[in-house]
Amino acid sequence: MKRTLKRLALLTMAMVLGLASCEKGDNGTINNDNNGGAETPLEELATIVTDSVTNITTSSAVCGGNVTSDGGSTVTSRGICWSISPNPTIDNNKTTDGNGVGEFTSDITGLTNGTTYYVRAYATNSKGTAYGEEKSFTTLPGVNGYAYVDLGLPSGLKWATCNVGATTPEEYGNYYAWGETTTKTEYTEENYTLYGQELGDISGNTTYDVARANWGSTWRMPTKEELEELANNCTWTWITQNGVNGMKVVGSNGNSIFLPASGVINGSLLDGVGLGGNIWTSTPDFNETCCSYSYNFHGYTDINGNYNEDHSIYWGSRGIGYAIRPVSD
Repeated sequence: MKRTLKRLALLTMAMVLGLASCEKGDNGTINNDNNGGAETPLEELATIVTDSVTNITTSSAVCGGNVTSDGGSTVTSRGICWSISPNPTIDNNKTTDGNGVGEFTSDITGLTNGTTYYVRAYATNSKGTAYGEEKSFTTLPGVNGYAYVDLGLPSGLKWATCNVGATTPEEYGNYYAWGETTTKTEYTEENYTLYGQELGDISGNTTYDVARANWGSTWRMPTKEELEELANNCTWTWITQNGVNGMKVVGSNGNSIFLPASGVINGSLLDGVGLGGNIWTSTPDFNETCCSYSYNFHGYTDINGNYNEDHSIYWGSRGIGYAIRPVSD
C-alpha cells in the first residue's frame, strides 16, 4: 500500500513539473523549457493586403500586394489572382511573384477590353492560402487592341487614348509626313513621296491613312471637320500630366483624352517638344497640293513673359513630321 502511494506521488509530481515546463505564453505561443525557454510560434495563414489596380488598358493592368506577416511559416508563393466573377482564387487566373514577406507588383495580362474583373492578392504557406481584400476594375473599351474614349460628341466619334506609335497617353509616339505610313529619319520636301500629287481626303484609305495602315479595323485619321467638332464641343486646358506638357480635352460627359506636346520634325530637327504639338487631319488643302490641314495646340511663355495658350486648325507642309491621333466610328 505504501509503495502504491509513493508511485502515485511521483507521477503527480512529474505531471506538475511537465506542465510547468510547457506553458502557453501571452501571445499564443508555446513556452518550452526543454528548448531553453524559446517560444515556438503557432503556425497560421499569412496576412496579405491587396494594392489598388493601376495602368488599366484594353488588355492589361497592374496590381500587387504586401505580405505583412508570414503566419509563422515561410510564404512559398504570392501574387495576384483574378476572374470575371467575385472572390477569385488561385484556381482561377493568377500571377506568381516571388515568396516571403514584403511588397510585390503583378502584371495582369491577356484581358478582354471593356470587361469588369475582380482581383485579390494571395500568399501561400504551409497552413494554406490567404487572400487580401477584393478589388475590381474594368478594362478600357477598344478596337483591335487599341483603347478609345467616348467624349459624348454629337457624331458619336470615339477618340484613341494615345498617338500612333505610343503605348500611353503621355508618350509622343511616331511622326509621319501627310499620307505616308512609315517613319523616316528626315522629313523634307525632297524625300516626301507624295509631293505635288492631288489627293482627296485620305481618311480610311489603307494606302495613305497611317492609322488604318498601322492599327487596322475601323481606326482612321480624323477629318478637318471632326477635329473642329472636338474643338467646339470640348474644354481644352493646358496641363502637365505625369511630367508631360499637353492639352487635356474634356467632353460634355466628363470623359477626357490627353494630347502630349510632341512638337514636330522638320528635316531632322525635333522642334517644340513640351511647348506644343500638331496632329495631322486626313483633309488636304485643295488649293495647295503641298499642304494639308492639321490641328495645332500650344501653351508657353514667350521671351517677353507673356503666356500663350491656343488650339486651332492649321495648315502645313505635307512633308513635315506630325503626330497622328486616330479615331473610330
